[in-house]
Amino acid sequence: SEQTPMQRKLDELGKKLGLLILIICAIVFLIVVFLVDEARDKEMLPRIVFAFTAAVALAVAAIPEGLAFVVRISLALGARRMAAKNGLVRRLSAVEALGSTDVICSDKTGTLTRGEMTVRELVAGGVSISVTGEGYSTTGEFLENGKKTSLPAVAEQLLLVGILCNNARLKSETVLGDPTEGALLVSAGKKNMEYESLQNTYKRVDEVPFSSDRKFMSTVHVTKSGFIVCSKGAVEATLDRCSYMLDAKGRQVKLTASDKKAIINRTNALSSQALRVLGFAQKETSAQPAGEAIESDLTFVGLQAMMDPPRSEVIEVIHRVQAEAGMRVIMITGDYIETAKAVAEEVGIIGEAISGVELEAMSQKEFETRVEEISVYARVNPEHKIRIVKALKAHGHQVAMTGDGVNDAPAIKAADIGIAMGITGTDAAKEAADLILLDDKFVTIINAIEEGRGIFDNVRKFVNFLISCNIAEVMVILFGILFFNNLLLTAVQLLFINIVTDGLPAIALGSDPSRADVL
Repeated sequence: SEQTPMQRKLDELGKKLGLLILIICAIVFLIVVFLVDEARDKEMLPRIVFAFTAAVALAVAAIPEGLAFVVRISLALGARRMAAKNGLVRRLSAVEALGSTDVICSDKTGTLTRGEMTVRELVAGGVSISVTGEGYSTTGEFLENGKKTSLPAVAEQLLLVGILCNNARLKSETVLGDPTEGALLVSAGKKNMEYESLQNTYKRVDEVPFSSDRKFMSTVHVTKSGFIVCSKGAVEATLDRCSYMLDAKGRQVKLTASDKKAIINRTNALSSQALRVLGFAQKETSAQPAGEAIESDLTFVGLQAMMDPPRSEVIEVIHRVQAEAGMRVIMITGDYIETAKAVAEEVGIIGEAISGVELEAMSQKEFETRVEEISVYARVNPEHKIRIVKALKAHGHQVAMTGDGVNDAPAIKAADIGIAMGITGTDAAKEAADLILLDDKFVTIINAIEEGRGIFDNVRKFVNFLISCNIAEVMVILFGILFFNNLLLTAVQLLFINIVTDGLPAIALGSDPSRADVL
């Protein structure tokens, strides 16, 4: 584990104080031995004992013994205040380290956005159909060219694939599971397609789970005539596995290069409107497929484009962070690059955007030369996050990294401050993190940084206070020896002053609330 900036500064202060105290103690020892006591004609041994006692008393006076426990108490109080603001600190030093953060690498879905996906458009058989409704309510209509329409068979098949290739549940307008999968249940619910009855009709017998590397998942279900494979994922990943497509009449036809180009163009157009687009595919077989055969030669069914609006407070918070606090906000997402650009523009994140594929093509040195200009990363894998952290740290930045998945744990650990999601985060991500966001909100990170900066200010206050007290004690010891030829305070009395008399006011200074303009 690495030291935080405050730990490094306190270590440096300790070394400087230690060296200075050794020099002063040596000088005082020599003064007492050869000047003060010599005038009184004492023998050498008593003179040396007195001189040594004086030097020890001086060292006790100069060292702020209360500093260590005051720092601990100050950090603990800060951690308690953060917990009240939904930021759970797992390591005390992280409280202060947050205040030194100057780059925040944030996930998009659920952190910068509400995490409430709503399907806005279906594209099936070359036809675009708009979907009305808000949130996770199944009340809504399907519109074609602004007019209410009955769904064609291919669009109904698209909804069916979305509802079968799904691990979420919908209970009283509340999603249990992934918000994206919840949105698919809601869009099907608007056509009165019920999840539980369909899952019973099409019994699931196998699943190839989603992973951030594959960006794709598939399920296998029993039908009356055999088996059906239902798949969903990133549009590119879906098209790579498809050899056929359903046309406007629901017939299976060959998927050509021009068809793929048209689908990609439609995806780009939807993504530029800040919509997240998923591709859906299926395959019907007489025998149960297994292994790689599950996801080969699929039939492309269509697209579902969904909106996850930015949190209302995020736009103002990002402006404050970038304009007042001098920090950079970097958005990292698994979404399509055009979607990422549109959301970044909406929330006020300024900078270039690149995809994971472009990042793969760059060496680490090339990436480090460009990392200062890039603020949006799309279609990234967990290993890309580690590269981003390393490149930013190479420029001397104090980096905070958010994550929620098992694969995010190494990047969370590699960052100066690892932040895990409390609601959607896995146990592995939480174990690796320094801070857990109990509400998964971006604003909680900023509240934690404010608290961290306030603590840094408080530490500086009580360090100045303790050192000024100790300077006064050094003066008392030094002038007592020079003018009165005696110790005015013993070492035990000095320890009492340092720990009790100086310690309590220092704790009071350490518990000061943050200034309004701390950012």
